[in-house]
Amino acid sequence: MSLKDMIEEPLKDLVQLLRDEGFNTTCSCGHLPTPYIEMEWRSYDDEIFKLYNLLIEHGYKNFFIKANWSSGNCPGTGNGRRRSLEIRFCPQPKLAKLEDIKKEE
Repeated sequence: MSLKDMIEEPLKDLVQLLRDEGFNTTCSCGHLPTPYIEMEWRSYDDEIFKLYNLLIEHGYKNFFIKANWSSGNCPGTGNGRRRSLEIRFCPQPKLAKLEDIKKEE
């Protein structure tokens, strides 16, 4: 089974796009109510703006981007500091369909 086969719909295309654009995704979940994708965050400069613009340009909506930092003292972070970005989608609860995270083409 390939890595792409393990990624849940509707996030497969977005994970592929992010990887193609240089974002190293580390985990994702396509389940409602809030599908998400987590990725490494390597720089402070324009990486968040690049991510935001990429999502908007490809028609994604109802999302927020969260920046995570750890001091290295948190369980699961190893001996060093860890930074990550997370895209979390927020479809309207009454709609609650996975296709609501992306506009019609």
